[in-house]
Amino acid sequence: GVQGLSPRQLVDAPSHQQGTLQLVWNLTRSALLGPIKTSKMPQLNGLCLVGEDPAVLAKYRPEQVLLRWVNHHIRGYLEASPEQAAVPRTFRVTNLHADLADALALAIVLHQVLPHRSAAWDAACAALGASSTSERAEGVLEAAR
Repeated sequence: GVQGLSPRQLVDAPSHQQGTLQLVWNLTRSALLGPIKTSKMPQLNGLCLVGEDPAVLAKYRPEQVLLRWVNHHIRGYLEASPEQAAVPRTFRVTNLHADLADALALAIVLHQVLPHRSAAWDAACAALGASSTSERAEGVLEAAR
């Protein structure tokens, strides 16, 4: 829910845009992130760091698990591509907002999860080599189609 938003205000949603948009976002977020739990997806235990107890990961909020998943793919890319110079060896995502704004992390994840040698994978590769943020973002959108 949204604090201070009543059912009557939803009937008149155009006059209460902020509260209505917050409710829609909360519902969307819940639907997208709700299933991200190790109890529902045991394969997520593969994201545990060396020596880490899976019970620790099970306590993470869905956003934290998603961050771990993104960084897992970034580490995989950096380990598999030591010759690349575009992504710093220490590159990590620490939040799901500002750190994704330049589309670099998204391009890396798509590069790692898309079938290799597919048109989408080629678009992700092009996005990684893009010279500007807008070109990279366009390449990520193309790869994600």
